[in-house]
Amino acid sequence: MATNIILPAKLPRLYSCVRPSLLAYDSFTRSDNALNIGYSDTGQKWGDPIAAATTAAVFGIANHMAYTSAEGDSGSYIFLNHKLPTNDVIVSCDFLWVTDANIGMVCKGEANTPSANHYMMRINGTDVAIWKRINTVFTALGSQAFATNNGQKYNIKIITVGTEIIIKVDEVTYISIRDGDVKGSYVGLRSGNTPATPAINKRWGNFTITTA
Repeated sequence: MATNIILPAKLPRLYSCVRPSLLAYDSFTRSDNALNIGYSDTGQKWGDPIAAATTAAVFGIANHMAYTSAEGDSGSYIFLNHKLPTNDVIVSCDFLWVTDANIGMVCKGEANTPSANHYMMRINGTDVAIWKRINTVFTALGSQAFATNNGQKYNIKIITVGTEIIIKVDEVTYISIRDGDVKGSYVGLRSGNTPATPAINKRWGNFTITTA
């Protein structure tokens, strides 16, 4: 059983003191495209050829941010086609909050089945939460209250070191757990359960992966 520790304050740094190495980066500062995110600044493709990389929503580029140009009524994912050389990483991404959105990231997606096997974190306007998904079945691992303001930009960090997963928002630690059930090496964006009508477009910026 996973050990679940919910902390509203900052933790001591538990990851390496060695200067981190950049593994991937995407500023999303390229031409608008409603149907395709394209390639990251460091050359990795979003989506294909990873199987089932996207479900329901359509991800694209608008105003120098990744976004969902078409919403679905279920959780949707798009993974960066880049198998990380280590699972000890820091995944950082900005997001622009829109009222009633459900937005987040995914990590440790397993090869060939990343959308069915991964860890997923999301913010929905009332809390920050994390789940693991194994063979499409979700298990909640923890949550912490977090209020958002419409139109405000936030930064999310997912730090994975061994079996430890830490989630920070604007450098404040909200969740720290230990769970080693999913061991994949793919990361990506997640658009949550929001109505298809009216569309609530999610927006992400400055996606960075470094060693922890």
